[in-house]
Amino acid sequence: MKSIDNIRTDNLRLLSDERGGVSKLARAIGREQSQVSQWLNRSPMHGTGKPRVISTRSCRLVEEALGKPEGWMDQDHIASSRVLSAEVLFTGFKSMSVDEQRKFFHLLGEAYLARTD
Repeated sequence: MKSIDNIRTDNLRLLSDERGGVSKLARAIGREQSQVSQWLNRSPMHGTGKPRVISTRSCRLVEEALGKPEGWMDQDHIASSRVLSAEVLFTGFKSMSVDEQRKFFHLLGEAYLARTD
């Protein structure tokens, strides 16, 4: 099971992607880009070496700034978005002809091989 810190970091990354990057997210939530980057990268704190994580208080500020419901940052939205993506993909796949399915898998295989080279 993911820790609350990992869930919050993943959600912050999701928000950063939705907003078009760290600097745009930082502006939207009224924080410095460096602070948001440190949260995302879990940069070690000076002295303790512990990773920087986003606090509960900061999560509530992010939620308020972006119009998210209270507690949104504490819920695993990455897992639910993957399930949704899989459902959408499967629904589309079922509607393909056999030839289209073969082409799809061929292209998927080529994309995978190109990515791992």
